[in-house]
Amino acid sequence: MSLPPSTTARRATPADEDALWALQVHREDYLRAKGMPSLASGMSEAQQRGFLREHLAHSEVWAFVEAGRVVGQARLHPDDTAFWPDRPEPRAGYVHGLQIAEGCHGRGLGLAILHWAEEQWRGRGKACLRLDCSANNPRLLAYYREAGYQAAGNVTLAHGWGSVRFEKPL
Repeated sequence: MSLPPSTTARRATPADEDALWALQVHREDYLRAKGMPSLASGMSEAQQRGFLREHLAHSEVWAFVEAGRVVGQARLHPDDTAFWPDRPEPRAGYVHGLQIAEGCHGRGLGLAILHWAEEQWRGRGKACLRLDCSANNPRLLAYYREAGYQAAGNVTLAHGWGSVRFEKPL
């Protein structure tokens, strides 16, 4: 599955901060309405905005755009010692922060972005893609399994956030 023809991927810039923030707010509202915690839920708005700015300045953040509107985002990372401290893998690429805009759910955009990330890492010579999600989000756990990802253990971060790790051979 590739990105829809009307969707383009481009590196996000600081000028995208407000659009990416809107995606974050939508995700938090969605998870809260479903009774599911998120990693960001324990952070203030200032902390979350700072986290976003830090990523825009120092990470590979991608914006997915349709008709001039940012409808999705994902971050690509070459390593992940926070969630995979016990299993470093130089042949792995990592994806974090995949988010979809309000009104864009249910049409396969998230899966298309996930496949786009797989292609990015495959093209860079990586052998697998790794990601993680809350251990308390059964719907998202099932989503990743249905997308061909295999559970690769759990990890609990220092502040108690429990996460299930997934990986998929490329």
